[in-house]
Amino acid sequence: MLKDKGIEIIPSAPHIHQQNGRAERIIRTLMDKSEAMRHDACIPQSWWEFSFEHAAHLHNRTPTCRLEWRTPYELLNGTKPDISHLCVFGCGAYVFLPPEVRKNKLSPKSELMIYLGVGAVCFQNAHMKRSDKGSRVRPNQLNLWTRQLLLLYSLMTAMSHAVLPQNLPQRARVRRETSHLHQLRLYPLYLLNLAHSAERTYQKCNTLCRRNLLRLTGQARKNRDGLRESGKYQFAKAMSMVKHDTLQTFLRTLRNGDRGSKWLDPDDDDDDDDDEEEESEEESSGQSSDEVEGVLRAARTDVAQLCREGGASLIQFLIAKAIPPDEGEKVPPPILPNAERKEWFTACREELEALRRRDVYDLVDRPKGRKVVKNRWVFDVKTDGRKKARLVAKGFSQVEGEDFDKIFSPVVRFETVRLIMALAALEDWHISGLDVRSAYLYGKLDEEIYLEQPEGFRISGSEHNVFRLKRALYGLKQAGLAWWRTLSESMKLMGYKRLTNDAGLYIYKRHSDGELVVVIVYVDDALFCGRDKKLVALLKARFMKKWECRDLGDAKEFLRMRITRIGRKIFLDQRTYLEKVLDRCGMTNARPALTPLPAGYIPAPNTGQATPELRSRYQKVIGSLLYLMLGTRPDLAFAVTKLAQHAANPTEDHLSKALHICRYLVGTKNYALVYNGDSQLGLIAGTDSDWASDPYTRRSQTGFMLKLANCAFSWVSRAQKTIALSSTEAEYMAMSNCSRQVVWVHNLLAELGYYIGRVPLSGDNQGSIHIGQNPVTESRSKHIDIRYHYVREVYDRGITDIFYVEGTNNPADIFTKNLGTVKFHHFRPYLGLHFPKAA
Repeated sequence: MLKDKGIEIIPSAPHIHQQNGRAERIIRTLMDKSEAMRHDACIPQSWWEFSFEHAAHLHNRTPTCRLEWRTPYELLNGTKPDISHLCVFGCGAYVFLPPEVRKNKLSPKSELMIYLGVGAVCFQNAHMKRSDKGSRVRPNQLNLWTRQLLLLYSLMTAMSHAVLPQNLPQRARVRRETSHLHQLRLYPLYLLNLAHSAERTYQKCNTLCRRNLLRLTGQARKNRDGLRESGKYQFAKAMSMVKHDTLQTFLRTLRNGDRGSKWLDPDDDDDDDDDEEEESEEESSGQSSDEVEGVLRAARTDVAQLCREGGASLIQFLIAKAIPPDEGEKVPPPILPNAERKEWFTACREELEALRRRDVYDLVDRPKGRKVVKNRWVFDVKTDGRKKARLVAKGFSQVEGEDFDKIFSPVVRFETVRLIMALAALEDWHISGLDVRSAYLYGKLDEEIYLEQPEGFRISGSEHNVFRLKRALYGLKQAGLAWWRTLSESMKLMGYKRLTNDAGLYIYKRHSDGELVVVIVYVDDALFCGRDKKLVALLKARFMKKWECRDLGDAKEFLRMRITRIGRKIFLDQRTYLEKVLDRCGMTNARPALTPLPAGYIPAPNTGQATPELRSRYQKVIGSLLYLMLGTRPDLAFAVTKLAQHAANPTEDHLSKALHICRYLVGTKNYALVYNGDSQLGLIAGTDSDWASDPYTRRSQTGFMLKLANCAFSWVSRAQKTIALSSTEAEYMAMSNCSRQVVWVHNLLAELGYYIGRVPLSGDNQGSIHIGQNPVTESRSKHIDIRYHYVREVYDRGITDIFYVEGTNNPADIFTKNLGTVKFHHFRPYLGLHFPKAA
């Protein structure tokens, strides 16, 4: 049955309660209430289900601050619950006996029994009559026998002593119990003669209840089994009566503010967890506690391996840990003023209207044997105060091979954007920006994917139907690829050509005069660059006619980099994000440092084990600094990459030095990359290495940069993969890495229509230059891997021209070691970093 419904059972690992934290939290709450009532009433353990169900019944009728002092029952049914029927659990109660079950007309019309909650009443012969689920039954709909309950004493009277073992001392409660007699609620038809003393009444109740309990204890389980088989026994699932999803609560709150709207189906008991919880359950399902610990150890090992190897994988890992440039998702609280509630409701309606207008889905019957992807609402408040709601698919529930295959979609590189900025400064290009609204919704899907209807907006009359997606939706694993394919096809039809060397670049050449327009695309953001302003405006208008876009006018920001233009100079900086990082790290008012790290500092590996808190904070700081370094701060390259090697197991000293980098940024937060269009310098490259600089691994450090318009647009600082046996070998390996980057830039410029001569490549080691220019084989260099001889091939092809520069005048030295203040400040301007007066 579950398979036909598309439901997948994912058990949590044994003894790992945190894998299902939401359910475990409410179970603990109900269990604490249940056990408190059961122990105080001295009810046997085998009857735990009654106290648990009664606890759930009370929980659903208890107002909470989180629900604006309303009850879950009220949110579900729209009316306040009637609690006049409630009695104290475990107290004595008279139950009306119908004529059919009496022996004769003179037999008693009622019998003293034990009150076990609204849904169950125990009789002398262990018969139990249960009501429907409490969350769907009004008090006046309860069955006759339950409505005829008569409360005799509170929970701490008769039943408190009725089941006490004989060897335990009886507690004197008569004085306390008699003080509560005037508060007892009695039904008129079965009034007791309260003229008797409280002690006498108490003893009578105690005797009757003990006798019935002893009779029931031995038969209860047997009778329950028999009644279950006959279909009369239905154990109410207390958990299904409790709603705890934040979004559902929010939407129900909206419903109560707008009675005319069609909202949640009250019979829908689906309780979606948060993305992180469901993903955690999927990843760890079916694992024992030992296996989970093994997975955690493997995860730590993987991070350590990333730190040793470096490269793109480590960068992706740390960037994911960084402080996000945006504030992130803003979830509306459940308690909102009426006006704001309607604004969020309107935002949700606008999103659904956009889906309908884009023809994203068809409403179909729920398929059998297919898993239906769930969804959630993501909310955001734009900088102009506009509220935005977006329906997002929970893509982690997709099945590979069935719901998706390939998912990789290319995006433009940081260094490509900076290269185009350098060309724009030199060629005096006009730069105009736009962003595509809900770009992923344009992507066409090849796979057959079904999506649940959004919670709170089910279509009336088709509540059980689902969406069959025809176009991509945010959150789907292949959404990015679907949009990229659709965009590429459309750009080709509009006359653009996608570049081979960077799939995020498109060029348009006018047939009449060959006028060039370059389009940079990063997902849904685009920049149009060209010398002819009218042509740029025309092509941009055509693009906006094809897609629904927001015109940003002259480019002011791209990839969170601020773009400032003064004459023929273009400034790039990330000051807004930098200030946010300093604020989150508590370094806004810190004393500025003169260099990123102290001169000669070498971080030592941790011989112990870092705490999770230290590791998490360190990775967040390093990831944020790495994002800055990759964007507009080449002066941080060596310091950040060196500290990133210890992200798997940092020490307090490592964290202190990471905050030292923040102190350096306090004094240089206004610095920006300045691409000077008046510069007469062409494309140049510089390289350097520091032989065996790491005393713990003896790996050498590679550093190089490429400049255009007298400013760096590409830079690297990384540890070499193998141990170099000499400084010449280390320099040669660094020169090889730089040569590969030069070839890529050479090919990219050629695709843009710029054919350049030899690129000057500087180094400060005569031996490596000699090997790169001449096919020599000597005893000290014959072991060098053939891949590094690519330097020689690039030189022979006429792409580079290798020349020597003094070590004291090599700007690439800033990428290989912690320099002193004087030397660091001497080389920093060579990177193109300046303090612009306009900033």
